[in-house]
Amino acid sequence: MLLYEVDDRLGQTVLAGKVGVSDNIFIGDDVVAGGGTNIYTNVPAGRTILGSPAVKMETELEIRRELRRLPRLANDVRALKKAVSNDTKDD
Repeated sequence: MLLYEVDDRLGQTVLAGKVGVSDNIFIGDDVVAGGGTNIYTNVPAGRTILGSPAVKMETELEIRRELRRLPRLANDVRALKKAVSNDTKDD
């Protein structure tokens, strides 16, 4: 990880590998951007961010947990649709 101090638009910040930053935005002091993060909007001081687009670390971890559950959820929806269509045929 690298520590950068450039100007008033980029505070004392830790940017991990492959972090992308858009033009004309502000990144506050003590921001930590995890590897591969893409920053498109202003980031307030003290925040830890991940993802593309960048979100709070807790939010990104929740998104990743839910993504792992999507295949099971899709199977459940298919089974429910099949059950509902079978019930309507019986009526």
